[in-house]
Amino acid sequence: MIVRFIGIVSIVCVFILVIWFNFLNPEIISINFNIFQFTSKASIVFSLIFLCGWFFGITCCSYYIFRLLNEKRILSSRLASYKNEITSLRKKPLDNAN
Repeated sequence: MIVRFIGIVSIVCVFILVIWFNFLNPEIISINFNIFQFTSKASIVFSLIFLCGWFFGITCCSYYIFRLLNEKRILSSRLASYKNEITSLRKKPLDNAN
């Protein structure tokens, strides 16, 4: 219940901040790439730049994350085989017992 309330309050706060930022920055910005050009409000351009940076960061980190997941999978399979080996060794009768 508390987590849901905090989530709703944070979404409302972000929405209010976006509206406030949009109200304070009504200027039109023109972005010119060599291939194309577009004009938009400053708040939309800043949001697009933020999202592009976020996507670039996620893309760069994905290789490292996949490598860690693969290493975890390999270690889990090794651990399972070691557990099986230990279990079979414990069940084996002792040859030198009196």
